[in-house]
Amino acid sequence: MRNKIILIAVSIIFLFTAQSFSQSNQQTKEKQTKGNKLKYTVAGLKKDDRFKVGNFSFSRRYANDGTGEYLEVFFDMKNYTDEAIPLEVVVIGVWEEDRVDEKRRKMIPYPKWRTRDFDKEVFDIKYADSIPPIDKTKINPNLKKREYPQMMDYVNYISKTPNIGIKFTLPGLEKAKIVSIIGDNYEIHGKNLEAMFVGRLYTKFSLKYY
Repeated sequence: MRNKIILIAVSIIFLFTAQSFSQSNQQTKEKQTKGNKLKYTVAGLKKDDRFKVGNFSFSRRYANDGTGEYLEVFFDMKNYTDEAIPLEVVVIGVWEEDRVDEKRRKMIPYPKWRTRDFDKEVFDIKYADSIPPIDKTKINPNLKKREYPQMMDYVNYISKTPNIGIKFTLPGLEKAKIVSIIGDNYEIHGKNLEAMFVGRLYTKFSLKYY
C-alpha cells in the first residue's frame, strides 16, 4: 500500500499543507492497531514518522510561451529509515475568496456596531488546479463550470481514492543512483534517502482558466 502526500496551496499568498500519512492536525484521534498507535485525522489520514516533507517554496511566475501565470511549487522529502518507501504525490492549488459582496457593501455599509462579519469568515474556492489533474465532477457531479469542491472534499476524495497520485518510491540507502520521474508540469528526483519535487500549478490568470 502506498502512502499519500497531499500538498495544498491556498491562493498565491496564504499557503498551508495537509500531508496524508505525514502530518496530523488538531482533530486527530488515536487508534490502537496491532500494538502501534496511529493518529488519524477527520479525513481518515494518519501520521507516518518514517519520512518527512519540508523546505516548501512557492513562486508566482509567468510562462515564457504567453500562456499566463502559474505557481511554481517546490518541496523536499526525506526518508528516516534505510528502506525505500512507496508514495503517491498529489499537489493542489486553490484560489479562495470570502463571501463579501463588495458592490452591495458600497451601497449598504456593514453596521459598525457588529463585532463579527461572518461573510469575511467563510471562504469559497473560486479556482483550483492539481498535479496530477483531478476531475472535479468525480468529487461532486453537480458542479457547474466555474464551481469547485470545498477543501475538505478534495482531501477526503484523494485520501479515499486509490492510484490517484503520482507514484514515486522514496529511495532508501540501497539507491546510489538518481531516480527521476518527469511529467508535463512536474519533476521528482531522488537519491540516498532524499527526494525533491518541482511542479507547476496554473492560476486563474492563465489561459487554462478561459
